[in-house]
Amino acid sequence: NAVRMSNFLLKNKVAYIGCVGKDLNGEFIKKVLKEEKINFGFVESEANATSTAIVLIDDNDRDLYVNVGASSDLSLEKIKEFDSLFNNAKIIMTDAYLSHYRYAEYEYIFRKYSANDNTILGFSLAAWEVLRDYYTQIEKLLKFCDLLFMNESEFDTLMKLSNYFI
Repeated sequence: NAVRMSNFLLKNKVAYIGCVGKDLNGEFIKKVLKEEKINFGFVESEANATSTAIVLIDDNDRDLYVNVGASSDLSLEKIKEFDSLFNNAKIIMTDAYLSHYRYAEYEYIFRKYSANDNTILGFSLAAWEVLRDYYTQIEKLLKFCDLLFMNESEFDTLMKLSNYFI
């Protein structure tokens, strides 16, 4: 949804890379991206199914459970094959969910494109638990970010972990 909304706001100037399984969910994602005129590059995993997630909501609490599946197969080598999608990007957006699985890949993207004055790097903290469990890695990436997206619980966690007190 974030990609689709960004594409709408930026008038069909969004690109997306990822890894899907050779399954119905992967075909659905590719179909939607084509319909929305979103430029994309995908690696198809032979070993894993397309990633899935479920959100559980109880009053004001929500939990997101993710099966990273094929997303864990997106290697640095494969990301470099999609450099052409990044080269003219005005905004590169990613989230913290895979930062612990794919730190080298994230670091490559962040280092390479933070040096480009025309590119804005956006990073979503994804979930307070991810931030709590992988803060050391995430902290190293934060210095490259221009935009940081988070909810209240992620903000509270970030402030505590970074020695800021609220």
